[in-house]
Amino acid sequence: MCTGNRKGKVMNYKKVKLIIMGVMIGLSLTSCQKDNGSNSSSKSASDIVSDTKQDLSDDSSSLSQNEEDKIDPKLLEDREVDVSTLSIQNYGSFLVVNDTAYEYYSYNDEITGNFAANINRAVALAPNSKVYSIIVPTNYEISLYKNVKEMYPSYNQKEAIESIYSRQNAGSINIDIVDTLKAHRDEYIYYRTDHHWTSLGAFYAYQKFAKEKGIKYNSLDSFEEVQFPGFLGSFYTESKSSALSANSDVVYAYKPNSTNELEFYDENGNVTNWNIIEDVSNWNAGSKYNTFISGDNPLVKITNPTLSDNSSIVVIKESYGNALVPFLVDHYQHVYVIDYRYYKNSFSSFLSEYPVDDVLFVNYLSASLSSSNVSRMQNFLR
Repeated sequence: MCTGNRKGKVMNYKKVKLIIMGVMIGLSLTSCQKDNGSNSSSKSASDIVSDTKQDLSDDSSSLSQNEEDKIDPKLLEDREVDVSTLSIQNYGSFLVVNDTAYEYYSYNDEITGNFAANINRAVALAPNSKVYSIIVPTNYEISLYKNVKEMYPSYNQKEAIESIYSRQNAGSINIDIVDTLKAHRDEYIYYRTDHHWTSLGAFYAYQKFAKEKGIKYNSLDSFEEVQFPGFLGSFYTESKSSALSANSDVVYAYKPNSTNELEFYDENGNVTNWNIIEDVSNWNAGSKYNTFISGDNPLVKITNPTLSDNSSIVVIKESYGNALVPFLVDHYQHVYVIDYRYYKNSFSSFLSEYPVDDVLFVNYLSASLSSSNVSRMQNFLR
């Protein structure tokens, strides 16, 4: 395990008055990236993070975090590549382009409608709480080149997320992060070998959540960083692709400033004390994402010893929420995390015991396609 904070130069957009939440990191495609078509192909994960992770506190001290964030439209423009330079393998549910996997998405109107109805149900069950929803697209939508998408088409995920949000009632606060992530698409915001986003991707969502809530977010370099190299995730497990194994991922994690302690409850109600960021240096290559909040358990409880205001939040999630939770810990006295796939009690019974201020749904877009996951969420929201 490696520890420490790294700093890099920050592209200053203040001169053109593009004020974003903290600092917008300028993107620059290298000629190598243009040639090989993958946003990470010729560099290791460590190199990418060293190049793109910025000291977000340098400029944020002089910028108001409450002002409307603006994204340079050029950062969102579609890009193309010479596809003759690419190695592309199609595994059905995902592509491997050079050394990076990209996951397809297929829209199902009925199931996604049920997903939106679940959020509406949560709003009705929690009238004294603010209910937020973050839906995270796959890296196909964010990072893959336009002409590669045309060769291997998938449903437009931005439209799918907008469709879901349009069905949620006015009581939910929807945090759209598609453009936020796309503006940082050349950074290490998704793993190459796994379907999850990285801590850096989750950090940008945390920034946007903080802006929506009206609180000051912590800069990335204010956290203690730890690194776990050698991660080979779900895409590698399914494909055994030598292109993926040759350039494994590094899991970067950030310890909250207030505490690194939690307790989690298993499906039998047994309680275990654990770490918010666990040392997984010696875990096997496929398990390193479990550094975050003990992995997927029915219920996690975190108490921030530096606060006494009884502020509270419950994060309702599948595994995509795990990397986001550590960033929230410093802002609440009580943080609860429910994985609705495994939690046996109802949301209403939870609220009767823990009347939280905020409810945050964090879901990977493909979770909205799983009828079993949507049914489990519905069963929980009673």
